[in-house]
Order: sequence, then C-alpha cells, then structure tokens
Amino acid sequence: MFKKRLGIILMLVCILTTTATEAFAAEVFSFEAAYAGSGQPVQPDPPKTKPVSPKVEAPSSVEPSPEEIWVWVPEQPPEEPETTAQPVESAEPADPKEDFPYDLETFAAEVLRLTNEARAEAGAPALETDPVLTQMAQARMGESGGKLSHTRPDGTTPDTIFREYDTELTCTGEIIMSTSRSPQAIVNGFLASPSHRANLLDPNHKYAGIGVAWGETPAGPGIAVLELFAK
Repeated sequence: MFKKRLGIILMLVCILTTTATEAFAAEVFSFEAAYAGSGQPVQPDPPKTKPVSPKVEAPSSVEPSPEEIWVWVPEQPPEEPETTAQPVESAEPADPKEDFPYDLETFAAEVLRLTNEARAEAGAPALETDPVLTQMAQARMGESGGKLSHTRPDGTTPDTIFREYDTELTCTGEIIMSTSRSPQAIVNGFLASPSHRANLLDPNHKYAGIGVAWGETPAGPGIAVLELFAK
C-alpha cells in the first residue's frame, strides 16, 4: 500500500516537473516568435535598419573645362616708325606764252593780213588800220574781262565806245573769236560762221582795229581776238 502511494506521489512529482519545464520552455520561446491566434507562427519582422539615403555628391566647385577654340590670327608686320612727310615744292606751271609762237602784235598783224586775203577772194576792198580804232578795239577787249560778249559793262552796245574817243569814224561792226592755235584758226573760225563771215567780208567796212589778249579757251590758254570795223 505504501509503495502504491509512493508511486502515486512520484508520478505527481514527475507530472509537476514536466509541467513546469514546459511552462518555462514556453515562456522562453515567446521571445523568439509571436502568434497571431491561429496557432501559426508569423515570420519575424526583418530587423529594422536605418534607411541609408543614397549618397549625393555635392556639386564640384570646379566647372568642367570648356572646349578649346583655336583662332588663327595672321602675323602682323612690325609697325614702321612714322615719318613726317617733307613738303615738296611744286614747280610753277610753265607759262603758255613762252611756248606760243606769236606775240600779241604779231598775232594781230597776221589776223589782219589773213582777213584781207579772204576779203580779196570775196571781191571786198582791203581794210586799213587806224591807230585810234586799234586803241578802241584793245579797250573793248580789256573791258570784256576775257568774255566774248558784244555787250559793254554798262549794258550798252559796242558803238558807244566811239563817243569816248576823239575820232570821226563810225562803227560798222564787231566780231570776236578766241583760239589756242594760230591766226589762221581765228580767220577760219570767222569764215565758218555765216554771221561772222558776212561781217568780215562786208564791203562797207573801210577800217579795222584789232584787239588781242591772252585768255582761256576750251582747248586751254590762248589768244582772244576782237575786230572792230569802221568807216
């Protein structure tokens, strides 16, 4: 009987011991897993790790070097020192009178000779010279200022100059021509113009005064000739 009771006690002790061990084990195991009530263990949460932000490199303070650009520049010649130009004395233009084959008196005499030749061919009498008429013709040439005009500076006609000189002559006409060549060119010019030709060959003229002067012509420096006619 005693042995039966002892066996029962030992059995109880074993039961109690086993229960305590299971409780302890269960308690320890609770630290390893959690239950969700369904009896199935839930996989433990992955260990929480601090998220690592992607490393962003700070922009470099050194900018990338730009592309190289080559520019070709022609080599400049060395500058020459400035020099002050020395004034060059220009030679005075040659006087056209020096190369002209006539002086004024000779030129006038040749014009009169050629005029009388033309008059002779036309059957008109030869013209005579008169000192006062020559003075008046030269005065008319001077007062015209080199212009070939039959109007006097005061606006009057050429015949008015006869009132200014002691003469009994009467004005019968006046012709003017200029040339850079010769007396023959003067007479040819008169003969080529109908009005001048008629005046040059007019048989009513008895005297001729010829005034000459240096002047400008379309061909350059030359001589202007004025023939003043009277009777």
